[in-house]
Amino acid sequence: GPAQSLQLRQAAAEAIGSFGYHRIGLDHFARSGDSLLTARERGVLRRGFQGYFAGAGLDLLGLGVSAISEFGDVLVQNEKSMHRYRGCIEKSAPAWQRACFKQTEDHLRGDWIEQLMCYGRVERDRLPGYRGAYSQQLWIELMAVLAQRFSGIVQIHGDRLQVPEHHWDRLRELAVCFDARRTPGLSQVPRIQ
Repeated sequence: GPAQSLQLRQAAAEAIGSFGYHRIGLDHFARSGDSLLTARERGVLRRGFQGYFAGAGLDLLGLGVSAISEFGDVLVQNEKSMHRYRGCIEKSAPAWQRACFKQTEDHLRGDWIEQLMCYGRVERDRLPGYRGAYSQQLWIELMAVLAQRFSGIVQIHGDRLQVPEHHWDRLRELAVCFDARRTPGLSQVPRIQ
């Protein structure tokens, strides 16, 4: 069950740490000197749909069935069916199934989710161009949701959210609250212009 699964993940993280590995976000570990650990220390750690990687500002190109690409304001997912994917490739046709064009609020929420998943913390006004009034109301509403649902796990101090490392096994649950499509109860008043 969920409680036993959490205990096993925590025990595994402790055991892996005892061998000199440092935790990277949700479920990765690295030794000192590894590029992922260096990226985390430099603040350029990223998390894509396939895991963690180093390199702020990079575009992602997803190859294969169901892979997701991200470049600029666009997210594109390849065909999920191997049959349809192969058919597209054999015809030299695009193999993508759907695309999403990110709006301003999507960029902001995406940055907050990535910060949470990479560092276990979120700074509200980290992204240039999305600061102050653009993010304040959304932040207030999200912090109220998180404080209610995850009391004792999240530490909220004004424009900063922190999750102690011993609670990083819950990062995925916390990240769901930042997803506009999965956060019920937030006002429908436009916050981002």
